[in-house]
Amino acid sequence: RAFYPIVSSPNRKLGRPNMRLCRPAQRAFIARPVWRPLLRRHQGDAKACPSGHSFPCDTCGHKQGCNFFCGECGAMQPVFKRGSCGCTVFDTFDLNTGIKIDEKEAKKRYRELQAKLHPDRHMLRPELHQMAQQNSAFVNEQLEVLLDPVARAAHLLSLHGINILDESTTEQPPMEVLLEAMEFREKLEEASGAAELHGIREDASERATTVVADMEEAWTQQDLELLKNLCLRLRYLVRVVEQADEAESAAERMQL
Repeated sequence: RAFYPIVSSPNRKLGRPNMRLCRPAQRAFIARPVWRPLLRRHQGDAKACPSGHSFPCDTCGHKQGCNFFCGECGAMQPVFKRGSCGCTVFDTFDLNTGIKIDEKEAKKRYRELQAKLHPDRHMLRPELHQMAQQNSAFVNEQLEVLLDPVARAAHLLSLHGINILDESTTEQPPMEVLLEAMEFREKLEEASGAAELHGIREDASERATTVVADMEEAWTQQDLELLKNLCLRLRYLVRVVEQADEAESAAERMQL
């Protein structure tokens, strides 16, 4: 027998649906107009897909952009709908498109999304649990791209048809970048101690910081060729920083 909680007023502040409802009664109750705005506030307002695509909700059929949740009924949406429409990592976290990002805001938005999408919140619904796993993994991957300056710049370039990190492409950096990389490689091979390695790492790190600033300017000017070359240079510098850091740690362990 279905049990319906008493709703005295549409303006009354409500919590979660009464879990004693049988499943058909839950759907009927949630479908009431009084619950629709509450669900939208709980799941977040639906936003139009920047690429202009729209998809029907698998639960209610409402057409919407590539949202994680339906703006009409609040049902979770499959991740493939969001990943196939051309939206960017910046759209995922509601950030402005560009090299420079607000990392604090990105991490805040990430936590908000994972609070709703984490699989542990949907353990009792196997079909939702699998979908939540896919959505949660998708958000994790998007955050990794967003916080990595090389991957972020490569993502921006890919939106313009330039795929510099694709193994099938043969994008080569300018000769001066290759010479710089060879110079650092020789320094790492000839380094004789942790202090020298630390200096190499600091040098490469400072150059990388300068390159990121130059990338921001290149993006502002929409100089994609310059941005591509700077991104390739930054990738080499990041490798040098990582190699120098590993070598410095190994040298310090040997001194103990």
